[in-house]
Amino acid sequence: LIRAIEAKNAFELLKTLLRMQKKYKKIQFIIVNAHGEKNYIKLGIQSSITIEDFRSEAITKKLKEMLNEHAQIVLLSCSTGAPKGIGEEIGKKLGKTVIAPETPVYIKGIKTDISGDAPKFIVTFFDEKQNSETDGAKYIN
Repeated sequence: LIRAIEAKNAFELLKTLLRMQKKYKKIQFIIVNAHGEKNYIKLGIQSSITIEDFRSEAITKKLKEMLNEHAQIVLLSCSTGAPKGIGEEIGKKLGKTVIAPETPVYIKGIKTDISGDAPKFIVTFFDEKQNSETDGAKYIN
């Protein structure tokens, strides 16, 4: 079962995820499609989820409770997989695999392996500056 949601800020996103978790149990994966930079993911016109948000124990504890043990997080947000950026911080704090591009890119394709306890994603990004494909950064915890 796949549910798509939109959120204009981090509070609305967390509130919606909580509501979904109560209805559908543990979340098996999260794919975020938004503009991004090394230290933030942009939501809506004037709101962002920042690297600092994931340094908050209250937020990370709640998110950990919502996620399936093998959940994977895919950030389709430019530069969020840069070293010491938000993708790495999310992986470290939640103990989950995070896939995110290290540079400004566009998505070339997503493949899914559904043979295990939770879907696993293989994402291919395309970096126009380098004129090459990349798998992005993968933080595995």
